[in-house]
Amino acid sequence: MVRFSSPAKQAAAVIKVLQGGVLKSVSTASNYEKSLTQVAKYIQINRLGSLRQMTPEAAKSYLEHRGLE
Repeated sequence: MVRFSSPAKQAAAVIKVLQGGVLKSVSTASNYEKSLTQVAKYIQINRLGSLRQMTPEAAKSYLEHRGLE
């Protein structure tokens, strides 16, 4: 059975991997997590998989969508 995590949990999992290594600032990590949660919501609504499965094409589509808002 496929298990789907909430967008917030997906974003938190990605930040957990990056924090302390790539991201040293708590503020930056918090801002990235908020942004990744929005991306994960977009992916979920459009049925594009999960945040970790996001392709460059899906990222481009998200950015184009954001640009139209």
